[in-house]
Amino acid sequence: MSSEHPPRPGASRRLRLLVAAPFPPRLDAVHGGSRVIAERLLHTAERHDVHLLHLEGQSDTPLDETLARRLTAESVAHDGWPRRGWRRRARALRGLLAGRPLWAIELHSSEFARRLAVAIGDVRPDIVQLEFAVLGQYAPAVREASVPILLVDHDADREASVVAGPGRRLLRRLDRRAWRRFERAVLGVVDAAVVFTEPDRERLTRVASGTPVVRIPIGTDAARGAAAGGSSTGANVLFVGNFVHPPNAAAAGRLVDRIFPLVRARVPAATLTIVGAGAPEELARSPGVQVPGRVESLAPYYGDTAVFAVPLELGGGMRVKVVEALAAGLPIVASPLAVEGLAVADGREVLLATTDEEFADRIVQVLEQPELRAGLAVGGAAWARANLGWEAVCDAYDRLYVDLAG
Repeated sequence: MSSEHPPRPGASRRLRLLVAAPFPPRLDAVHGGSRVIAERLLHTAERHDVHLLHLEGQSDTPLDETLARRLTAESVAHDGWPRRGWRRRARALRGLLAGRPLWAIELHSSEFARRLAVAIGDVRPDIVQLEFAVLGQYAPAVREASVPILLVDHDADREASVVAGPGRRLLRRLDRRAWRRFERAVLGVVDAAVVFTEPDRERLTRVASGTPVVRIPIGTDAARGAAAGGSSTGANVLFVGNFVHPPNAAAAGRLVDRIFPLVRARVPAATLTIVGAGAPEELARSPGVQVPGRVESLAPYYGDTAVFAVPLELGGGMRVKVVEALAAGLPIVASPLAVEGLAVADGREVLLATTDEEFADRIVQVLEQPELRAGLAVGGAAWARANLGWEAVCDAYDRLYVDLAG
């Protein structure tokens, strides 16, 4: 990292930022949050001196090489907690009863806390920025160093973070209660929080106890060179999502079990591709469904896609998958929740649907009407170019940094 570059004209002074992340940010990551952090930090490093401290599990791909050249970074190896057995259950129960949700328990690391304290002493940051609410468990230690703390809350809907799966009713109830306690405690320690949508801002403000909650949307570098897509002449429907995130698993299940059979009944040649880390292989047992799971690049799948379907019913924040699909010029059929925070118009940039029947009907419309498909592609790509650049996003962060740093 170099501090040779002066701040942009009209921007604030160059600051020292210490950013903590729960995984290594990558521009090509499967996880949308990882890509968003990577792109934002890449642009932030042009304006400020950025030091990144991140956890790195055994299954994580290392920090993005391009990002590593633009800032200084430290990784902390973290194997997580025991995968099975009584030790895992005992640790989970103790944490839940103490008001810590399961994800916070999983990401607890005494070594990370120690390295964070050392980095504060070495870097002497003007601001410490915590990515994801789960890292709020380290905020009290930062507070002791009298450094302003900014929390970037990627998904302020705690229901989306609660453990999912059949036969886990008690666990879900305890996890939900723990998130409520954890959220209030974290917001009581940080100096400000950033969310991506207005509903998330309103939701968090109600429990923030006076802590400022600011809405700053996400951007995407893909919007820079977005060219209208929608050129596929096939009949493939694409869903993308990380299946560690319960809302993605629920949306994929809904698409496979309830929506896509209605589509196939009217368009027998239609296919459905489910892409994402952790996608259950049993989804591919349904006719016309293929599940490649985790892939190195989405580009080949974008090129073969006629409809990008996003039937989300749970979760908060802006959906990176939708932002990137717009920028790529894909015709999108989505639930209103999936486009929350995006001022796109139904029928111009996307098609909106709520019920299973509406989803199927609108997907079939796009498959059968080339003019509609091309119009959505052009409209979506144009909207992305006009609205999803990082310049305005970084300007908004700069204003917040100035307020926090005094």
